[in-house]
Amino acid sequence: MTRYILLFILVLFAAKGFAQEKINGVSLVSIKQQMNATDFLPIKELGANWISLVPFCDFDSLHKNQLIYNQSWEYYGERLEGLQKTIQQLHNQGFKIMLKPQIREQNGRYVGHIDFLKKKNWRLFEQSYKAYIFAVLQIAIEENVELFCIGTELGKFVKSRPKFWKKLIKEIRESYKGKLTYAANWDDYETVPFWKKLDYIGIDAYFPISKKKNPTPKDLLEGWESILEKINAIGNAYQKRILFTEYGYRSIEKSASKPWLHSTDATFDATSQANSLQALYKAIWNQPYFAGGFLWRWYPYHPNAGGKGDTKYTVQNKVAENVVRKVYTKQ
Repeated sequence: MTRYILLFILVLFAAKGFAQEKINGVSLVSIKQQMNATDFLPIKELGANWISLVPFCDFDSLHKNQLIYNQSWEYYGERLEGLQKTIQQLHNQGFKIMLKPQIREQNGRYVGHIDFLKKKNWRLFEQSYKAYIFAVLQIAIEENVELFCIGTELGKFVKSRPKFWKKLIKEIRESYKGKLTYAANWDDYETVPFWKKLDYIGIDAYFPISKKKNPTPKDLLEGWESILEKINAIGNAYQKRILFTEYGYRSIEKSASKPWLHSTDATFDATSQANSLQALYKAIWNQPYFAGGFLWRWYPYHPNAGGKGDTKYTVQNKVAENVVRKVYTKQ
């Protein structure tokens, strides 16, 4: 009788998400040379247990339909050899890995708008994309990478070519035994047609939370209410947990207004970044349907990263770093 009671408790805990490790992740920036142990220590001290690696490929959407990757001029961590070595180093340090292949448009255009008028061009692009994905996937297979992201913010590609994506997922499953996700943009995750075929509903979570210059903690939490309702609903619909494949705020004024913007004329505000992250953690991090997320982004050479006056997303050497640490280490 006691055995059945214990089994019931374990099932109940699993259903509520308590039995699964929270993904307290950071997205690690690639560098020009191999990393060393001192680069990993600050990440451990932050409390992170997962690392997202992004082997970017380049794409000239105006003139070509072929992706460019694994070139000698790319950063060490973006090339296949460097990527594999970095995974080995991180695994040796006890981190779990999400591999997140991502297209970088050479002219700075948003990759969610990639589109072709002719089917011939779509097919050529799909062939190139599949070759890129499987080149990275082979490393994931060889190194037993725990989580693989099949694409990032490719809204029109997903909408226009759903059969390609479903076939791609099937082919990946034939050789890869880890978990799968896709990183949908915050404004189109509800329309992705293949969530039921993946393990997590992935969202790059740059939701607009508050337009106010100096929102209060209450303002920020209220901004999350309607978002959480939609996230919970889609999780329930597909019986999948939600994963923030990217999340973060720049250290600028009104950081929660349009978190996706990369404008260079913003005013530095470390407190705004910290408050926005604090609200995110309070709103969703302990929800049973939430698997965790990857903070965008973390630079090696920690002592020289971020700091006062830096308006980028990194929390390093800013007030927000301690906000993240308290959550990731549960202090």
